[in-house]
Amino acid sequence: MAAALYSVLIARELNYESALTAFKLCMAGLFQDIGKKEIEKEIVSKPFQVLTNKELTILETHVVRGQKILESIKCINSDIIRIIQEHHEDLEGKGYPFGKKRTEQHPLSRILQCTNIFIEHVNTKRAEAATIDVRELLSEIEMHYKERLDADCITALRSLFKVSDAQL
Repeated sequence: MAAALYSVLIARELNYESALTAFKLCMAGLFQDIGKKEIEKEIVSKPFQVLTNKELTILETHVVRGQKILESIKCINSDIIRIIQEHHEDLEGKGYPFGKKRTEQHPLSRILQCTNIFIEHVNTKRAEAATIDVRELLSEIEMHYKERLDADCITALRSLFKVSDAQL
């Protein structure tokens, strides 16, 4: 749910006003990890940092698994499937499953990529502490992913929390 909500909010900050765009992002956010249902719970429930290389490789197949699941449903828009397929790619082509660079990606994929990283960091912080400092969290994301995530998406995310560049 969080991925759907934040993707739509970031899109609105970026002045995407089409209801169809919001729908596509919402659906992609809701179903981005549907492929994980085909992976053993022991792997899916492990913290990312403790996965073995073999387990990580298996976990990364969730993107293609999800794509196949959604392609079997005739009423799912192809843009939604593509956004889901690309939600772990990045601008430098270092993501997975295909190592697509920015120019090869659907424009809305970049929004879900940013949202996904944000939510992963929130979940990690939530497991470590009772409260989350959003300024610190956004600063970490920018420091570690500045070249890999769309700068406009990061700016839009900051704007949602009223955190400016000067505060980071």
